[in-house]
Amino acid sequence: MPKPMCGVFDRRRFPRLGAAVHTFVHCSVISRFLPSICLLAMWMAFPAYAQPDATCMEATELWVPSAVSRQKSVAKWNRPLTFEVFLRNRNSPSLVSVTRELDFVAQHSGLAIGSASETSLDLLISLALDIAASAPKPRELVEKYFTMIIPGGRAKFDSDVFARTVQNTIPKCTGVNLVINGNIERAFIMIQEDQPPDCLTVGFGEIFGLINIRSLYQRKSEHFSPAHVASAFRSLYSDAIKAGMSAQEVKERFGKVCK
Repeated sequence: MPKPMCGVFDRRRFPRLGAAVHTFVHCSVISRFLPSICLLAMWMAFPAYAQPDATCMEATELWVPSAVSRQKSVAKWNRPLTFEVFLRNRNSPSLVSVTRELDFVAQHSGLAIGSASETSLDLLISLALDIAASAPKPRELVEKYFTMIIPGGRAKFDSDVFARTVQNTIPKCTGVNLVINGNIERAFIMIQEDQPPDCLTVGFGEIFGLINIRSLYQRKSEHFSPAHVASAFRSLYSDAIKAGMSAQEVKERFGKVCK
């Protein structure tokens, strides 16, 4: 599997994004908590002779949709993807951290993640000193970027909601996905450079389909650990789990996913 290679944004390579690239930021938290009791009930529903692996079941808490999740069905990437990094300081130590986090995702999800080309750009990553201060321009950038592939439509974000989301998000790494029929087709994430390492884990977790990871972090759950997140990626990106599945459909596949 090719490891992610980090790139630096070059305006000339992506002219269609236009002047909106001048300042960066990003948007939207794709996260609500999933009550642990629901997963416990699912786990107990299996007969004793066919109990799924408990550790794997706990990890599914990060991505199984629930009544309180903003995303009501499974969302995941289903193809190789490319990324580009927007940053002001080419020597930023955060650049290394971003590459390391993408390598972690690739390793445990099985996704091929590589640098963008002139004709392929799926994930925009913006590094900023203060994501709230630079919110307006990234909203314009994301709208234009997502609109490019929406069939007959136009992406539009409420400017006030966008600004409040960026201002209030904890930790300060947050993003928005373009999801079509459960498939993540494009994504944008902004990372504030003074944040702890867990910030990247939360931000990229959401972008790659762990829709409940932020609430787990905010609740200081004991299950928020690299091993737990790795298990979540492996279960979400199992062949048995399909984009767009409901929680009930996922429940029916637990025996195949968490053997």
